[in-house]
Amino acid sequence: MDHIDDLTNEHLKEFFLKDLNCLNQLIHFQYPNNLFDEYSIIDEHIIRCQEILRSYIISELSDSSVEDNEIHKIAKEKVHDILTLCEKEITDLIDKANIKTIVLRNEE
Repeated sequence: MDHIDDLTNEHLKEFFLKDLNCLNQLIHFQYPNNLFDEYSIIDEHIIRCQEILRSYIISELSDSSVEDNEIHKIAKEKVHDILTLCEKEITDLIDKANIKTIVLRNEE
């Protein structure tokens, strides 16, 4: 079955945003020897959502007539397209993120 026609930008955008917006609060663990960067947890979340999207695209294309070497190329291009389409939502997440920082300490 050829799933490439099902991978429209609108469908993939909805798929990506479902994961992107699933967290109401991001928890940032600050290790004693790390510098504080509250946005790193947002970056990790966005990258995780990108990987979920990429894996989904690869999975959908694996049963298609597309050759293996092309599947990863298509997935990379589609993820880039979706990130471009979702710039506003990503910016909104960064601006409105509720980040809870937990400072880790040695209990001696």
